[in-house]
Amino acid sequence: MKAYSVGELSQILKACFENPSFSKIPVYGEVYSIRLGKFSYIDLGDQGSNQSNAPLLRCAFSCFYNNDYHLEDIRVGDVILIEGKLSYYPHGSSVTLWGNKV
Repeated sequence: MKAYSVGELSQILKACFENPSFSKIPVYGEVYSIRLGKFSYIDLGDQGSNQSNAPLLRCAFSCFYNNDYHLEDIRVGDVILIEGKLSYYPHGSSVTLWGNKV
């Protein structure tokens, strides 16, 4: 079996997330945190999960591309549906859902 370098594996993961299947994916969950700004962020988790060990998905929104999100109406504890594109960031090995609809 071939051993991969960290850089090689990061390139493979990034290519997987650039697959068109991940470009318009709907995800629903409970809002665990929200931070508003030029770039706004919502941490989304499964509804009713224990927040201390629940898997979270970072969702990001850019006011530069769309101002119709109405994120100011969303509160922690709300269950919402976000449609967006999954992205993988090698520096930190993180996955982000870039929202285009809430």
